[in-house]
Amino acid sequence: MVALPFPPMPIMCLKGENNEDSSMSSHDLMARIIACSCMNKIVDEEDHNGKMEIKKNAMQDLKRGLEIACKPYFQHTTSLEDITEDAAEAIYYTFQKAYRDYLLCYNASKDLRFYPISYVCNDDYILSQSRNHMLSRLDSMMKCDEIDMDYEKTMKSYVQHASYKRMLLAYAYDFIQEN
Repeated sequence: MVALPFPPMPIMCLKGENNEDSSMSSHDLMARIIACSCMNKIVDEEDHNGKMEIKKNAMQDLKRGLEIACKPYFQHTTSLEDITEDAAEAIYYTFQKAYRDYLLCYNASKDLRFYPISYVCNDDYILSQSRNHMLSRLDSMMKCDEIDMDYEKTMKSYVQHASYKRMLLAYAYDFIQEN
């Protein structure tokens, strides 16, 4: 899960016998999907290659989409501190689309409904999960010498108190830097 480039996003779902409206994290959904796919251990080479192609295309589309969504933003600001509403929405939409595409390699449905950015508040599980996931990603990348200490220190400092909109920017920035 640490390697996933997607931030946790709030997904609409139903719970209980009465199918009450609820939400869940896209990371929790992905963990369940991966666990279920691991139970089906019989995979032929053609199927595997097709799934790898889906992942590759999803990541290429994510990179292109984030570069487009962030280009005006990164051209007009030098800090990760400020993010416009338009930039946050564009980044969020780009991650949603790539997440849906990525799910296809697990034979999952693309029919997911995401809550808007405003759904995530400062004491929300999704924000906490975003911070923890990004900190874990940074630790993992540092251990593998994929990033330098200054980058890790700057990003960790930023992530610890970032709002959800700023976390989206951090994920976009990190993905673009990594790829």
